[in-house]
Amino acid sequence: MNQPMKLAIFDSNTSQLKPTQPVMFLWFEYEEISAKDLICRRVTHEVEQFQQRREIMNTLVPLQGQNDASEILDNIDAKSYCQQAIQAFEQGSFFIIIDEEQITEINELIRLRKESEIAFFRLAPLVGG
Repeated sequence: MNQPMKLAIFDSNTSQLKPTQPVMFLWFEYEEISAKDLICRRVTHEVEQFQQRREIMNTLVPLQGQNDASEILDNIDAKSYCQQAIQAFEQGSFFIIIDEEQITEINELIRLRKESEIAFFRLAPLVGG
């Protein structure tokens, strides 16, 4: 049986292609995971952090619904947030880079190693067109 792996999760965008500080760490029990499961693991962790800290931090996808942060925190649902993030991936709002390789398919199995680097690269919408 494999040892659990603690991997750093980074966020990138067009202004910061190679981030230096991870946004979170996640534990993985297995060597392979689908992009879908990876996205859900990340957003579930975000929801847990929101609920513990009672503040909204950097999110993979924008939280929709209420205008007030406390309303969002009181009503956030990890399962629907996960579906929202999967849809954003499928629509090309962000992509995932693991060990310098872009993940393109939601059900693609990804082999993780204890040295793996995982980055979520968010695309900014174009202004004016």
